[in-house]
Amino acid sequence: VCETEAIYDPLGMAATDGSLQCLVVSKETARGRDAVNKGRERNGLGAVSVEVAGLVGSETAKLSSTDLRKGSLGCLRSGEPWLRRTKSLCRGEGVYVVGLTGGMGSGKTSLGKKFAGLDVPVIDCDQLGHEAYSPGSDCNRKIVEAFGKGVVCSDGKIDRKALGAIVFSDKEKLGRLNSLVWPEIVRLASIRIESLKAQGHCVCIL
Repeated sequence: VCETEAIYDPLGMAATDGSLQCLVVSKETARGRDAVNKGRERNGLGAVSVEVAGLVGSETAKLSSTDLRKGSLGCLRSGEPWLRRTKSLCRGEGVYVVGLTGGMGSGKTSLGKKFAGLDVPVIDCDQLGHEAYSPGSDCNRKIVEAFGKGVVCSDGKIDRKALGAIVFSDKEKLGRLNSLVWPEIVRLASIRIESLKAQGHCVCIL
């Protein structure tokens, strides 16, 4: 039988378990002791004693998950840190694509402009979405077939406002639209990435 308990505090059970009297931590996590006791005080609990366990052998021999994550952050499969030596990354292995994500108003556009200012190519998926809707495109034709001529402007462009009124109130229709548009955005992004590779670029923001 496995007993589980929901964790509602960011500090975990250390800040909510009234029966806890002592914590044994490594030197690496010792600085969290004050946060734990502040959390316990906030929850109306007494402070716990924190014992720091030393490492057996050399400090450099410790295998830290934190250090491993930092070491692999932004690394290619070859193990070489991203952009440490830009020239060495261009080995015909393709472009290193960095995904830039976030909700509406989170600053994606502003950050993208900063990267562009550093001469890092930026592929804007919103722009690719507009391109996918362009008159004469296969995606445009499929959207009209799926949602009717009422979503088309006089110039042949997709009327995004009219289309939005249809799909945003119907999850099934929204799913149908996504199934048409996103594969086309992926295709267009792939073309851009291949073009950047041909131009000798080693990295881009998507």
